[in-house]
Amino acid sequence: KVEIVRSLHQLNTRLFSYHRFFGAIAPFVRRVNEQQGRPARVLELATGFGEFSLRCHALAARKELSVEITGSDIVPAYIERARAEAQARGVKAEFKVLNAFALDVEPGAYDVVLVAQSMHHFSPGQLARMVAEASRIGARVFVGVDGNRSLLLLSTIPAYGLFFGGRGRFDFAHDAFLSTRKFYSEPELELVAQLGAPEARVAVRTSHPGYSILTAEFPEKAS
Repeated sequence: KVEIVRSLHQLNTRLFSYHRFFGAIAPFVRRVNEQQGRPARVLELATGFGEFSLRCHALAARKELSVEITGSDIVPAYIERARAEAQARGVKAEFKVLNAFALDVEPGAYDVVLVAQSMHHFSPGQLARMVAEASRIGARVFVGVDGNRSLLLLSTIPAYGLFFGGRGRFDFAHDAFLSTRKFYSEPELELVAQLGAPEARVAVRTSHPGYSILTAEFPEKAS
């Protein structure tokens, strides 16, 4: 598992994927910065080892934006590792053990809920539940970024794993092949989000090369 994650991290670095993940949430971060005059509070679900959350402050600073980032996962070992890495790097990022299907957070605690590169790990019902939870806790928007379902990715990502995956290249190539087969199509993502939050303004777009970006913006709740 660790070698697979390392190989994925190398791929993300080479493709500037972390920059693109932040780019997906940047318009909403900017809106909070400008309208509220404070950092945007971002909650990342299914953060795994937390590499995006660990980089989020630096990515925001490059765009002259301000964020407070919390990475979360249901696996305590992942959160412990991410906390240790944050301390070792001197990074200001918080990590919590949270169930993405029943978020135990204060209403209004987060502006943006993000799922990056892991939507394919969840069933349609589970993903719809995550969107519904983002709405329930008073977030402004749910943002999901994942691989785009295509024959190109089905062939190129496993091949990358075999040639550049390091010690875990065979495991990474196998995992990549299974993952690319499970990517949602963009119409499927739109439908799932609408099922999770019928009141939301849902949009799905392609981010070339290789990603689909889902946004579900929720109407402001009356105080």
